Amino acid sequence: MINFYSIEHPNKGLSNASKLDKVIYNEFVSNKKYLNAIANKIKEMVNTHENVIGDIDDEGFMEGALLEKQHKYKERNSKLVTQKKQQRLKETGYLSCDVCGFIFKDKYGDLGEGYIECHHIVPLSEIHVAKKTNLKDLVLVCSNCHRMLHRKRPWLTVEQLKMLIKS
Repeated sequence: MINFYSIEHPNKGLSNASKLDKVIYNEFVSNKKYLNAIANKIKEMVNTHENVIGDIDDEGFMEGALLEKQHKYKERNSKLVTQKKQQRLKETGYLSCDVCGFIFKDKYGDLGEGYIECHHIVPLSEIHVAKKTNLKDLVLVCSNCHRMLHRKRPWLTVEQLKMLIKS
């Protein structure tokens, strides 16, 4: 709200209103009736959500409501993953986890053929400007090891996770 105030009153309040703040402000500033209707709908949804959560019981929980989410994410190049897999197949003939050695094809047959996840050794979240990624910047990992690598911050390295598994 303070960001909207600073848009409405330049040189007052905080000065860190984003482009999105300005877009939202401009959408609603001349249509208070529409803004009020949206605000009431949000309040209604929040109240409904609180009632739905309730106590834990055997009747289950409400899920599946359509929600809208807007967020920023780091660009990734899927061709890089394909090239990393092709490189490994050329070197070894199979795709195995660089941490635990798991091979999806061995466990799941044809369904697991060609499947493995790709992990950035240097997390993209730590990169503040776009940069070139090379195949040596990636490792192939099974789904479980990938989740464990990202489980807590600071993220574990492949070597740290290998040591954890061995201990």
